[in-house]
Amino acid sequence: GEDIIMKFFTRLMKAEFYSRPNRFVVEVRQGKKVFPAFLPNPGRLLELLLPGVPIFVEKSSNPNRKYPFTVVGVEKKGEPVLLDTHKNNDVAEYLLKQEKIPGLKGWKIRQREYSLGRGKSRVDFLLEKGKKEMLLEVKSCTLFGEKVAMFPDAPSIRATRHIQEIAEEKGYAGGVLFLIHSSKPKWFLPDYHTDLVFAQTLLKLSQKIKTIPVALTWKSDMELSDQVKEVQIPWEVLKREAKDQGGYLLVLNTASALLLKGPRLGPFSIPKGFLVYVGSGQQTLSKRVARHKRKRKKKHWHIDYLLEKAEVIKEFLIRSQEDLECLLAKELVKKGCPIPTFGASDCSCNSHLIHFEENPVQKRWFQELLEYYQMDRLVKE
Repeated sequence: GEDIIMKFFTRLMKAEFYSRPNRFVVEVRQGKKVFPAFLPNPGRLLELLLPGVPIFVEKSSNPNRKYPFTVVGVEKKGEPVLLDTHKNNDVAEYLLKQEKIPGLKGWKIRQREYSLGRGKSRVDFLLEKGKKEMLLEVKSCTLFGEKVAMFPDAPSIRATRHIQEIAEEKGYAGGVLFLIHSSKPKWFLPDYHTDLVFAQTLLKLSQKIKTIPVALTWKSDMELSDQVKEVQIPWEVLKREAKDQGGYLLVLNTASALLLKGPRLGPFSIPKGFLVYVGSGQQTLSKRVARHKRKRKKKHWHIDYLLEKAEVIKEFLIRSQEDLECLLAKELVKKGCPIPTFGASDCSCNSHLIHFEENPVQKRWFQELLEYYQMDRLVKE
């Protein structure tokens, strides 16, 4: 049948993403004018908020607000993605009432924002079906590649606590609904690269809590289509991969050109600008990355000497049972300028340190590389 469309926003304007001075404020551009807007989303959103991408802002009807504009969505490859997490539960309520959520047909909303009691969280929905009751938590998922979506895109102790509390409540069924704000993904996984504890908790509670990921379609003017697609969870991939081992990328910044030399080292001539270092930790990946960020340590690897002088601006973990370190290095060498033999004394690679004039994190190719290695390579159709 014909798509039914639901409007959640009224005073919409389109602009371009310009910058994100802090977690809850972005600067957007319209023509020559740059102005701030409130961003109701604590996520990293690095793959969405790239320079110049189209962004949707809504003008507030309240003249006394600090920021008259709120960011409600962003376009990724021509498809709108909801960013306003405050609207996420309104979307869930609408879809529940329309009986559009697979696995939740016949459940009615008894209460929104249901409190579990003193010192505990509030759950997004209390549902009922005859004599049965269900506690339902709703999560907004905006991290996706071509085939796979993941949540969360930033570590979330809160998300882990919510699902643990729901599982512990006696007398209720428990559920977590992931609203994926894209029609593309066919698969969903908790993001064990970013939040291993959340992923392992969801896996451990998978018999107690119903996990329901669905893919939504937002139309060109941020109107919601009522087409809802069920998304699969490849639990066996999660069981295999959600362990603290794999590869990592450190993005570094050097204020000036460096010459590194020392015992068993170089000399290496390092230009100023941005660097990406590729490494791996086959036992405890998180400890390896934490060690890199410590200022005081015995110098053992090439990177230890560089980290005395360069600043780590971002780190990306790619947890994996497969050794991806050299594959990642080869991909990065295609795009940047390798520092010969750096970090590659025990493999046949040209280099594991690659120089870039501009910050690669703000480039689409870099985000697509991460999307492939963290998400899409996991499922073979």
